[in-house]
Amino acid sequence: MLDGRIGETYYSLMTTRPRKKIPAALRTAIYARDGRACVYCTRAASKKVKLTLDHVVPHSFNGSDTATNLVTCCADCNVRRATFPVDLFAELLRREGVDGAAIRVLKAISTPIH
Repeated sequence: MLDGRIGETYYSLMTTRPRKKIPAALRTAIYARDGRACVYCTRAASKKVKLTLDHVVPHSFNGSDTATNLVTCCADCNVRRATFPVDLFAELLRREGVDGAAIRVLKAISTPIH
């Protein structure tokens, strides 16, 4: 459990601002860049796996809607990660047997989209 002061500091950094719809062309380019699979758990899109976009730096922490801050992820990982930093979420996945999530995120956000 977070110490009250730490939690207060963490949540005081969060902002609320209106969300803009991510353009379809950018969304499609990011899905293609990431191989149409979740960068966290590597599951590919299917009837059971819905893909979404995740902000590496969360929207609530002023993360941008740009290709260098967006990655493809499944809805399950998006909900589980919430606003956790990528490295902490990657460690959680590693403990569950899914290695390399942080590396996949870094590779994705450093790869130019076409």
